[in-house]
Amino acid sequence: MDKSVWKYSLECSIQALRNEIDPDLPVSLILILLSIPEKGMISFREIEKRTQLSNSACSRSLSLLAGLSKRRLSGGFKLIEYFDDPVDRRQRYAKFTDEGLDTMNRIYSKVNEQTTFIK
Repeated sequence: MDKSVWKYSLECSIQALRNEIDPDLPVSLILILLSIPEKGMISFREIEKRTQLSNSACSRSLSLLAGLSKRRLSGGFKLIEYFDDPVDRRQRYAKFTDEGLDTMNRIYSKVNEQTTFIK
């Protein structure tokens, strides 16, 4: 892939996420959203590994994405939900809510439309 094409695709992706979710969406939240699978769940530890965020930064970001933080996303979204492992309560898992999955699918579609001509 040409470097300018890659940069344009990345720019379109970040802008679509910010337009759809929050205009001030930080990169840490973008990284977390991109690490959560469309189907199934992912452990907090795996998110920390993939994003290289600290435990506290990851927890704060996940709380914000779940709508549990004092700070709110501009749309009041609850994009993810998380829960403790019933067997090992030290483990926590996150997954997209239905609203979160719909939001991400809208973003994928917008980016695909914007970048189709350059493929």
